[in-house]
Amino acid sequence: INLTPQLLSRFHNRFPHANIAILNSEVTDNQRFATWIQAKNGIIDIVIATRLGVFTPFLNLGLIIVDEEHDNSFKQNDGLRYHARDLAIWRANQLQIPVMLSSATPSLETLYNYKLGKYQLYKLSKRAVLNSNLPEISTINLQHYAVNHAGINSIALDKLSKCIERKEMALVFINRRGYAPIISCYDCGWVSTCNFCSSNMVYHHNDKIIKCHHCGYQSKIPPQCPKCNNQYLHTIGHGTQKLEEFLTQYFKSAKILRIDRDTTNSKKDWQNLYSKIENNEVDILIGTQMLAKGHDFPNLTLVIGLNLDNALFSYDFRASEDMFNIITQVAGRAGRAAKKGAVLLQTNYPEHPIYKFIQTHDFNGFINYTLKERKTHNLPPFAFYAIIKFSSLKEDKLQKTMRDIHIQAKKIPHSDIVIFDAIKAVMYKISNRYRGQILISSNNRNKLHKYLNELELHLKPSKDTSITIDVDPLEV
Repeated sequence: INLTPQLLSRFHNRFPHANIAILNSEVTDNQRFATWIQAKNGIIDIVIATRLGVFTPFLNLGLIIVDEEHDNSFKQNDGLRYHARDLAIWRANQLQIPVMLSSATPSLETLYNYKLGKYQLYKLSKRAVLNSNLPEISTINLQHYAVNHAGINSIALDKLSKCIERKEMALVFINRRGYAPIISCYDCGWVSTCNFCSSNMVYHHNDKIIKCHHCGYQSKIPPQCPKCNNQYLHTIGHGTQKLEEFLTQYFKSAKILRIDRDTTNSKKDWQNLYSKIENNEVDILIGTQMLAKGHDFPNLTLVIGLNLDNALFSYDFRASEDMFNIITQVAGRAGRAAKKGAVLLQTNYPEHPIYKFIQTHDFNGFINYTLKERKTHNLPPFAFYAIIKFSSLKEDKLQKTMRDIHIQAKKIPHSDIVIFDAIKAVMYKISNRYRGQILISSNNRNKLHKYLNELELHLKPSKDTSITIDVDPLEV
């Protein structure tokens, strides 16, 4: 949504006589209705939309483009569950029209379909600006160079200093907003956990609060440890706010701008920030994934990536793919114009294959490596997944429902279907609701859907427990 004004301006320049409409969450219901009616009557030529736009009726639809097709935000996980990219492909097939999936880092599912001969591949072998090259990517081995309390190392600080001297802009990417992940008591071990979720409360320094990034619950910082009354509490880890505070003190004359959800609550906030960047009123940008893609800042020549290693050892089999994509995307912000770009990635594991692929811009190498790994373990796209999700305010009701459904699931004939045990969700509790799941896998999509149709007849939610089916889940 933040990118929409920039994108709309470019479309107007390229198609000056076209009737172009916007559909996203900032559009009112009346505007959305008017756009739908005009599209249905053939008055609108182009619709630029978020995932909901895939349902827009058209009198004579001729092309669908799914930009950044790899992005997980195309999946709607609540209410009506669908993946806008997959729905766009289905819709284009029904209408017998072209569908274009666009990305600098296509999803493994899309690339696998290309390898199977289902899709055609078109490559952009050159950057948009003439004579601009891909940035040089280096790693900083944190086993040899320690980081300070804000999570940034001395080599990175030196590179930032030289960038500022050249009057060029730098981006420090850290994928964690807030000041610090948790507040802790060193005496008794208490940590700031959420009362309603199985997660920690994040410390937000400017507002003097701790906040849960899952359910939104927030409270004031306790004056002393709630467990042992110790008055000396400590922050552990680092986030965008802590980094901003440190860099502001370290580079006293530099103009520093932080961009995350806490600083861009409205369209006006982003427009003001974007205006400062466009007018070269910023030396250092500090940002999260919001800055990883789509933005084009000609004076940005240095990108520094912090806190990246978590994805290397995640429970989520897609974590390494997401990590590769996000680093590739954020690295692509550097050197997009005539000035040469450079990227520094802080890591404890510089020899890890993923960092090697990133450094050499070897997208094909990464894809082949990851597909081989997925095939060995029979993971998507070589297998098809569905998850039966359970949620309840009462833990005992959740456990009973999960046991009953699991027993019933086993009774249904399930040739070439694997039914995993009923287990707690990774985030067991969110917004005071307990959560569980049953994973179902098959190497045959038709058999999986046939089985799910039969199982669905036995899924009977109660007032205490909700039950939903998520096909092709992004979180397992």
